[in-house]
Amino acid sequence: MNTKRLLLLVAICSVIYLVFEGKFISQSHEHYEIAKSLHEERAKLLDYSDRLLNLQEWISKNAYENKKNIAQNLQNQEIQQLDKAKWLAIYMILVGILYTLFILLLYRKRNLKLGVFISATMVGLTCLCSGVLFPMMEIEAYKTNLTVKAKVKPIETEEYLRSKQMLDSMDTKINGQMDSVSSKTQQELNGIDQQLLELKKTLISTANLVDLLPNMGGNSTDQLRNISEKIPTTQGLVMPVINDIKRNLKELKQEFRDNLIRQSDELASHTYGIHQVFPDKTYFYYQQKSILEVIHRLWEEKNYTVALALALFSIFFPVLKILLSILIAVFPKIIQYVPIKILSITAKWSMADVFVASSFLTYMSFSNLNVGVEMQTKFGNGLYFFLSYAVLSIFLSAMLSNLIKKRTEKE
Repeated sequence: MNTKRLLLLVAICSVIYLVFEGKFISQSHEHYEIAKSLHEERAKLLDYSDRLLNLQEWISKNAYENKKNIAQNLQNQEIQQLDKAKWLAIYMILVGILYTLFILLLYRKRNLKLGVFISATMVGLTCLCSGVLFPMMEIEAYKTNLTVKAKVKPIETEEYLRSKQMLDSMDTKINGQMDSVSSKTQQELNGIDQQLLELKKTLISTANLVDLLPNMGGNSTDQLRNISEKIPTTQGLVMPVINDIKRNLKELKQEFRDNLIRQSDELASHTYGIHQVFPDKTYFYYQQKSILEVIHRLWEEKNYTVALALALFSIFFPVLKILLSILIAVFPKIIQYVPIKILSITAKWSMADVFVASSFLTYMSFSNLNVGVEMQTKFGNGLYFFLSYAVLSIFLSAMLSNLIKKRTEKE
């Protein structure tokens, strides 16, 4: 088989390989998106704001049981979608292995290193696409069996002291009103007694006058004097009664106040409140992102510089580097039209892979940091595919330099 036919066969096989891998990547990406939406729906269903502000979960266990059944169903569907996505990823790897073996078989007698380079380049391209599209990391913050404690002793609160002060103020006010009534009554009675005293004096004066009259004194004078002596003072009759009433009211009021304070102190000395437990997970935060989603999110948040940097370092430069590498490896004469400096410029961006990974992890770790809750981080397949591409990229750069060096020596 001549070189042209071999290249044509390799090109056809590579196109078929990329088509199949593209189909697997697309389908796997769809399953990951469905699984992500299911997990987000489950996290929203068990979100802390919905659980804490939902009165039904405070008073009824059936409310959570209904949520639990729905959440379990969502989790089962998510697991199914993740299994499908993982199996498709396994198919991708198997197809990549078969493609590599086939290319190596074609180049076994001609240039095995070139066959390794071509197959590794195509596999690296699919790893790059998968690493960009697939989720790299999943972070969730939650609390298992979230417990809300709100307990207090009323006797230790300022409100309780304020209520006792109000009771003392009311007692003082009642005492003042009772003393005021007693004082006013005594003033009124003094006025009546003064009038009765004037009446008594008038009767005595009349009796003395009658006693001077001939044939009219005697009995009439005695009767008038008896009547004047029988006129009582109102204070002597009324004030003892009023004082008794006043004393009895104060004793009754004091007894009532003492009983009220004693019972209040006894009740207020106990601890009151709630101890509510929200079973299983209560979510505070959930996020799953791929590199492409992070770029899109950063762009929406108007972080254009970081978004463009991630797009250039994770997509543009790696793809350009792979394309130039395969062209230079397969078509040596292309170096005459594409200066080797262009490839060296793209090769200098090899540290961009580290930048992309570190930027992604920093964004995922610190964009929503929660303290005091359980944090769970899971690496996604995207991280492993992107790591595979980064390793292959270093390997391909070394191989390409070796190929160019050997060709230069032959020439």
